[in-house]
Amino acid sequence: MPVSMLLIQAKARFICEDLSKGDGNVKPFSACTGVFSGFTKRYKFCNIKVTRATASADSVAVIQCTG
Repeated sequence: MPVSMLLIQAKARFICEDLSKGDGNVKPFSACTGVFSGFTKRYKFCNIKVTRATASADSVAVIQCTG
């Protein structure tokens, strides 16, 4: 399942709203792109285009991503 930054930000906002119900002291939550960017760099996540035409893994993309 493809995961995008927008999807993760929306889920983070939903979780924050759900956890803060009834608590009037919660600061606004923006789900900024910097945290997501740092997370993807730290854990070496990268974008690899997936198509139906390719049945096997794209070894060049994997090497570029993890190298």
